[in-house]
Amino acid sequence: MAAPPTWKWTSLALLLVLMGGCDRIPQSASVSGGTRPGTEWWGLVKENPSPRQGVDFTWQVHDAPGPFAEVLARAQYDVVNEDECGYVHPMTGTAMRMTTSRDVALRRAESGEHSGTVLLDLLLDGDYYGRGVCRWEFTTLSVVARATGSEGETRFTGFMDSATVLGGGSLTHYYPDMEYPRVDAYANYPSLGLTELDRFKPEVRGNTFSSRMSSSGRKHEN
Repeated sequence: MAAPPTWKWTSLALLLVLMGGCDRIPQSASVSGGTRPGTEWWGLVKENPSPRQGVDFTWQVHDAPGPFAEVLARAQYDVVNEDECGYVHPMTGTAMRMTTSRDVALRRAESGEHSGTVLLDLLLDGDYYGRGVCRWEFTTLSVVARATGSEGETRFTGFMDSATVLGGGSLTHYYPDMEYPRVDAYANYPSLGLTELDRFKPEVRGNTFSSRMSSSGRKHEN
């Protein structure tokens, strides 16, 4: 199989942040005997024990060449005022970006549709450096599906940003059939899909399937 399109690799970093099974840990945090300056926030972030604000969403696949036994969702949260509260690197004078992600529980209906609730107030704001309170906000929702969940299978991924989720929007991602259930030359291949079918080559368009993410857009108290 030919090498994957270059546009996919431009989004690979985002995929690893959201769906890698762990949060984005700054490389400088992996230090024997302690934590380097700038990474203290990592161990200080606390989850809200009683989150109340949520938005419901659904994920549905159409015309796939086979089933999806594993469907996982994650929500990304970013500090939106890091310049006011975060660690400032002494050499650059800039504040370090602070971002993390959390699993989102999904429910599967008999129709194959998956539904869940993304929590807007899951993370508690905190003062990590004595400079002021860092404010966390939900920024991105992602869903990853694999044929069986076995190692090496393609990770079909869809994203919705917070504006789409909060606005009650929907987004369809299209994927080539040839990438299911795996790409032989690329274990765990991250298929990010395209939101416009006509961006595929004509010979590929007729052999695609899609996933649709939809949000209710209605904030509710849990």
